Amino acid sequence: MLRFRLGSIPVRIQPTILLIGAFIWFQNRDWVAALVWMGALVVAVLTHELGHALVVRRVGSEPSITVWAFGGYTSWVPTPGVGWRQRFAISAAGSALQLAIAATLWAAGAAGVLGASIQAAFGENPWSLSPAAFQQGPAIGLLAIVVYLGMVWSLFNYIPIPSLDGSHMLEAFLLGRRLERKVVHRVVLVVGLV
Repeated sequence: MLRFRLGSIPVRIQPTILLIGAFIWFQNRDWVAALVWMGALVVAVLTHELGHALVVRRVGSEPSITVWAFGGYTSWVPTPGVGWRQRFAISAAGSALQLAIAATLWAAGAAGVLGASIQAAFGENPWSLSPAAFQQGPAIGLLAIVVYLGMVWSLFNYIPIPSLDGSHMLEAFLLGRRLERKVVHRVVLVVGLV
């Protein structure tokens, strides 16, 4: 397990991230592509989780971030007085930061501000990963994947499916309506199934 800090926020990267690399390698027998995808996934997840962690710190708690093969999570112990609005903001912040960074990078890249090779790598559509991304070299390919994941993943995460941020946002909102916790969990589960 890799451990480090982003400022004062402890980060752990689980070895399960190697599963992504193995999956990519088995598909095309390309170690560079496997490393690029693993790196892009770590950067994309860290960006997302950092959004949560920054708001957690803002409400007075100490966050920590864990990245694993298929995502990540921000852990924190709620401090007294953290209400539904703060919980909603914490849940919304991960995708908001990830989308803001991805959209800004894509707009700058597509406009040519970051150079012609990045402009070619990003393509004309932020919702698809351009094949040209991998013709520009590993670093630009990694950046293109981070932008693509940031655009798509952040919005997907707002869907109220259990364990995605959308379900946490819905839960916080319903708890703010002073519904019983048992009723809230049932509503979130039903909405997620639908």
